[in-house]
Amino acid sequence: MQRQIAQLQKQLTKQQQQLQKATAQNKGGDQARAAAVATLQSAVTTTSSQLQVAVTELAAAVLAEGGSSTGALVSTSA
Repeated sequence: MQRQIAQLQKQLTKQQQQLQKATAQNKGGDQARAAAVATLQSAVTTTSSQLQVAVTELAAAVLAEGGSSTGALVSTSA
């Protein structure tokens, strides 16, 4: 589960960088650029959602295994 979270974090970072680059570019037509940005925004949203689910599942597994949330801090922000 932790490997999956790490992979999703890397993927999200890469997608966010691509999105930032796409929004900063002035090349191409406005429609093509807008479509590329929309596609990248969708990918970022999907990956972020997958990351949220994975973190939630990990937190649930930790709580189920330990039976207590004392001292367990899990970041759910990406």
